[in-house]
Amino acid sequence: MRADAVADPEQFGNLAKKNSVDTPSAAAKGLIQPIRKHGSYKQIEQAAFGMSDGEISEVIVAGGQYVILKREGLLPGAKSVNFEQVEPELKEMIREVKLRKVADKIFTKLQEDAKVRNVLNDPEAARAMPGAAALVNGHRITLAQLAEQCIERHGREVLKGTINRKLIELACEKQNIQVTREEIDREIVRAASISVKPKADGSPDVQAWLKLATKQQGVSEEVYRRDSVWPSVALEKLVGDKVQVDKDDLRKGYEANYGPRVRCRAIVMKNLRRANEVWEKARENPTAEYFGELAEQYSSEPSSRALHGEVPPIKKHGGQPLLEKEAFALKPGEISGVIQVGEFYVILFCEGYTTPTELNFEEVRKLIYEDIYEKKQRLAMAKYFQYLKDNATIDNFLAGTSHRPKKPTGLRPPAHLPTLRQVPGA
Repeated sequence: MRADAVADPEQFGNLAKKNSVDTPSAAAKGLIQPIRKHGSYKQIEQAAFGMSDGEISEVIVAGGQYVILKREGLLPGAKSVNFEQVEPELKEMIREVKLRKVADKIFTKLQEDAKVRNVLNDPEAARAMPGAAALVNGHRITLAQLAEQCIERHGREVLKGTINRKLIELACEKQNIQVTREEIDREIVRAASISVKPKADGSPDVQAWLKLATKQQGVSEEVYRRDSVWPSVALEKLVGDKVQVDKDDLRKGYEANYGPRVRCRAIVMKNLRRANEVWEKARENPTAEYFGELAEQYSSEPSSRALHGEVPPIKKHGGQPLLEKEAFALKPGEISGVIQVGEFYVILFCEGYTTPTELNFEEVRKLIYEDIYEKKQRLAMAKYFQYLKDNATIDNFLAGTSHRPKKPTGLRPPAHLPTLRQVPGA
């Protein structure tokens, strides 16, 4: 790789984009934050400061990886700041760093010398010492002390999730809905079938999915079932058969997945005045090359900036109707107007259209139906849950907050609307 870079230094950015295992710098064609002295790896710093502008480094081994640098330039130090001015601040910063290192060593020594018995995780010891969580050098840490620490550190976050679950539980009680373990198992199988590689026989690899999901969430399997899967199944049953997929949904799904797409370059900006200025520049020289240069210079979206404005082909019914309408109205070589998408302003350059997939609608009708049904069901579940929250009375004493229905009517709330109020020990 270094030989290729030395042979053609101008292609260094493209080599980084294609081959670097560091995603952020690869997306920026190799660009990284300026390297300072005494900041990270000594080998990298020595190479960077010992090179000339434009020079390619040798292959550097640092942090268990292999690095090749191309020096772009040297940033001058801050001349307006002299050492005497910042010496007290530097002393305090260095003192804090050294104190932390010393503290770590002391704490490690205390751990090594301590006699610790974890009672909570030892069923036999827990029966022998009721109310104890642990023993440290013979001194007892009680379950009550542990509970206080857990509440102080994680109470608000855990309580928020508990309140959300209680809202769903109360709604299920009012509608006589129960969630069985078999239904939870089926939901886990469904998640496994779309999330991980199937087993050799083609069946969903449930154990692989459970291992991945619990690791990502940092919880046990039982907690994952209770806090993630149960609410999903319960909301699905609360929504019931309200989800409908009509002919128009199927048509849009077919066009989105198998219809033509517009190949565009895009410049994304946050300022309308700047967007108008860039649009004027693009109009004066409407070529893909120049548009790419403008994207690299002005786009505030990292990916389009790094890739000279290249973005994935735009499809119909993808969730941005105004952007899609403008894109499909363009001819190859044409530039769009300035399109407002949320808080951003977008300019498109059309490079052509993709060739539609030649599949008969009836061949893929079932796949499209299942995909749309699941998406509409998830949307309906989210809306229903938001409805429960908006219309519930919730007094959160731990966070010190209260919530009341958004639009009081003076009438008694419907029977299925949950109310959470204070109870002894709340």
